[in-house]
Amino acid sequence: MNYTQEEVDRIHDTLIDLIVSCMRTGEIKRCKPKVGDWCIETSSFRVDNDNCIGKLLHKDGDSYKIQTVGGKEVNWRNATFSKIPDRYLRIK
Repeated sequence: MNYTQEEVDRIHDTLIDLIVSCMRTGEIKRCKPKVGDWCIETSSFRVDNDNCIGKLLHKDGDSYKIQTVGGKEVNWRNATFSKIPDRYLRIK
């Protein structure tokens, strides 16, 4: 699917709101994601970072690769990721 930047921004904002509310309730802790899980980078969490939420594609030691909501692949090093609980995801 091709999304406009406006659509990606709206999805991202919704996900950030969801994640922040989950974090406030203690729902998301240091639950380690596995490849294929949706996750959020929590070691440098910033609301304006649209690269912090995605599906984990690869993990090797302290290196991670995620695919963001907009389809962009982002590499991380020395980061901490937490799994987004499945019940918060709409899976088709």
